Amino acid sequence: MIRSILYVSRSTLVMPAEESRVQDIVDWSRGWNAEVGITGALMFTEKHFAQVIEGPLAPIAELMGKIRVDPRHTGIDVILDRLIPARQFAGWTMAYSGPEDFVEAQLAPLAAGRPPEGRNTAAHALIAVMQGLSRLGAA
Repeated sequence: MIRSILYVSRSTLVMPAEESRVQDIVDWSRGWNAEVGITGALMFTEKHFAQVIEGPLAPIAELMGKIRVDPRHTGIDVILDRLIPARQFAGWTMAYSGPEDFVEAQLAPLAAGRPPEGRNTAAHALIAVMQGLSRLGAA
């Protein structure tokens, strides 16, 4: 079995001055995770981190120990900690998505030249995201 953890935390980074420190996390994670058999994904919104890590029990426990003392974030809230039969991020030692990536993924299906049937679905999805953000006070 594979242990999978999803956590969210608040960033302590001062943006944009410390933006490169996020890339430091991604670069280090990709190397270390490859050595110990961990896969996962990281999202960063400039205010929060969300990360899924998955792999063997001992390396995941060691990584969570490092994550808990990392001064680049605080308020770590483990949302899911479970055993799963198969990896969700196989092939990704650390997939990364920042705020620009998220926004682009929402807007790209609406680009001119896309089939109308896909644009309609994408438009409704974008509206739902915008409503969610407005409820959070981010708009």
